[in-house]
Amino acid sequence: MPLFSNNYNTPGPGVPEDEKQKIGLIRYFIVIGRHFWDLGILNIMYFFASVPAILLYFFVAGFTLPQSVSEYSGFVAVILGIMLPAFLGNGPVRMGICYVLRNYSAEKHAFMWSDFRQYAKRSFLRGTVFFLINILFVGIICLDISFYFEFARTGAFAGLISIYLAIFLFLIYIVFNSYFHMISVSFDMGVKETVKKAFALTMGKLLQNLACVIVAVGIAVLMLWLMFSWSALMFLLLLFGYTYIMLLLDMNSFSVVRKYMAKDEEEGA
Repeated sequence: MPLFSNNYNTPGPGVPEDEKQKIGLIRYFIVIGRHFWDLGILNIMYFFASVPAILLYFFVAGFTLPQSVSEYSGFVAVILGIMLPAFLGNGPVRMGICYVLRNYSAEKHAFMWSDFRQYAKRSFLRGTVFFLINILFVGIICLDISFYFEFARTGAFAGLISIYLAIFLFLIYIVFNSYFHMISVSFDMGVKETVKKAFALTMGKLLQNLACVIVAVGIAVLMLWLMFSWSALMFLLLLFGYTYIMLLLDMNSFSVVRKYMAKDEEEGA
């Protein structure tokens, strides 16, 4: 719905019939304006559904990050616990949200509650298993960073390079997650084929994907800075902390999936 009105009489998917779709960040902000309140409702729902994921991400990161700088690693673990549900998901709920955001990205109508429930239920097993894999991946990456951090403290330049490489792989994995969720809710295919296609699209549009995830990280950093600078702004996490980031990632993955994957296979077409 529009930002400051509830006019549902506009024909088509919520836009004038012959309006040309904008691209990039312009369309991102247009979609936010059209679905401002829906995104807020989805964010509140996603936040409370993500409490177990927040605790798991926090526990894994806190246990595996370098303990020699505990005053920093503890803070980083808190940040990762809070924000990783937006970047890596929280299981079947992320699948349901992805389908709704996919329709918003395509400027198609979505029944927020029924579509969300349908695709969360439909993807329950796949979403749960993939979430557990994400937890394992976070643990491995944090262990790698911890090991290479200690290595770098000895003065080894290779240790510092390895830390940057681990962070780079983490960003790539975030992009892969977005494609995995998008393909899962858009196509009827097996897990193996979904993983292959998600990886191919991740690497095939590497620069675009990295630019997108860096902007998403920038949004997260800005939001966290505002929250920790002014505690009165903690409501930002509850209203905007997740859906704004997921929408950006999903709009990027949807545009690539729509361009490079056969449209006649798409269930939601």
